[in-house]
Amino acid sequence: MSEEVSEVPKELLESVRDALGRKVKLSLRRRVKLEIKADKTENRVLALATHRVYLLTARIPAKVEHSLNYLEIQGIACNKPTQLLIEYERGSFSLKLLSTEEVNEVVAHIGNCLVRICPGLPPSKVMKKLCMEPPDRLTSLQTLWENNKPAEPGPCGGFSQMYRCVCDWLGLPYKEEVQWDVDTIYLTQDTRELNLQDFSHLENRDLVAIIAVLEFNQWFTKLSTKDYKLLKWGEAVVQELEWVVH
Repeated sequence: MSEEVSEVPKELLESVRDALGRKVKLSLRRRVKLEIKADKTENRVLALATHRVYLLTARIPAKVEHSLNYLEIQGIACNKPTQLLIEYERGSFSLKLLSTEEVNEVVAHIGNCLVRICPGLPPSKVMKKLCMEPPDRLTSLQTLWENNKPAEPGPCGGFSQMYRCVCDWLGLPYKEEVQWDVDTIYLTQDTRELNLQDFSHLENRDLVAIIAVLEFNQWFTKLSTKDYKLLKWGEAVVQELEWVVH
């Protein structure tokens, strides 16, 4: 089927933008079919932004049914030519697109976003599970992602762009002073140990976002929590990092 058929009509697209908020910049949008049951589908709009995947109703006014950060994706499966199954922390949904090429386009776009957000990590590792049939589809995408790797990931392994995405994921405010400290002080000192004492002026929940970045960051190899007491939910995040220094 032609690409024009899957494009979102202008009036519906305007409604989608209203539903998401005009500040959300959409980089890809497609009309899709949501699989309700084995023999039943419903029209939906799939929209991809800088940090998020959105699935919306395909009628006016459009409404958001699913919204997930790319870092929430736990698995993508494309076991049929035009099928796309996305698994994430709170559930999953299965979509039908118009062609194998469109499915590949969506998966490629998600992977390219992850390459930008988490330089140094292949998208298949960030998502934990990625299955495409036949296997050569995945091989082609992996080559594409490898070629799209940024030549320079940014200060301290691209910490700040990861931090912005993690804040979006956790629903926490993005603190510009965190970006400045890492991009300026830590980079200048060329240190690979992140010290929570440097951010003691922030609330405990804000520290959790900083710590969570370290799961994806390839620059920092140590985290110092010496003389700093985290709340239990902050400690749980810390315990997931094997190389933490107390």
